[in-house]
Amino acid sequence: ENRRSAKMDKMELLNLQSQLQSELQAKHQISEELARTKDELSTTENKLQESTRQINELKNKVDELEMKFSKLNDPWESG
Repeated sequence: ENRRSAKMDKMELLNLQSQLQSELQAKHQISEELARTKDELSTTENKLQESTRQINELKNKVDELEMKFSKLNDPWESG
């Protein structure tokens, strides 16, 4: 009876160790995926900032061109 109990305890311990190892591997994979996702987010945010800057620059150029165009079309406009 004692032997059987010790054998069961050992099997249970091995099972728990195996479960722990699996959980640690899963946690490690999730950590790696989180790090990759953070890097991708940072890259995407930088691209968004650059795109926003370019859009604002182009808007300003369009505004300038529209003013020049309206002055060409209306020679009596002061300016």
